[in-house]
Amino acid sequence: MAQQAGLDLVEVSPDANPPVCRIMDFGKYLYEQKRKQRESRKKTHHTDVLKEIRLRPETDKHDVEVKVNHAREFFQKGYRVQFTLVFRGRQLMHTEQGYGILNNIIATLEDVAKVDSPAKMTSRRLITVLVPQKITHYGAGAKHPSAAENLIHQPEQKPPEQPPEKSEGN
Repeated sequence: MAQQAGLDLVEVSPDANPPVCRIMDFGKYLYEQKRKQRESRKKTHHTDVLKEIRLRPETDKHDVEVKVNHAREFFQKGYRVQFTLVFRGRQLMHTEQGYGILNNIIATLEDVAKVDSPAKMTSRRLITVLVPQKITHYGAGAKHPSAAENLIHQPEQKPPEQPPEKSEGN
């Protein structure tokens, strides 16, 4: 019967009693399964990417600011960021400075990120993980806060000054 229709006889459930078979186009079935898998992969959003930023206790303030700005870019792209403070030698005696540095970083990034795992010491490393906050979408008519800031920081434009009018009597 399957050969007359130009289809395949496929055993669907061999463990059943009696075994279940189905008449179908097996090539078309495999194609549809692969297509469904591709579609499901497209729909998954990968937020598991973890970016690491390494620091040292003696890292200069400006260098820390640069690394914080890189972290901001990572948060805008939806990545998680792990800050790692690496201690060497006698620096391990002053881990409280490392906690202070990480607390300052967390405070500066609190507008774009929240703490996923608080700072904890593992051997010679002090590690904390931050995740991006929910991105707020601005609907029609609502203004984005940065747009309002741009309006505030623009210099006021004054109308061009008119030359004083000459009186006809002089």
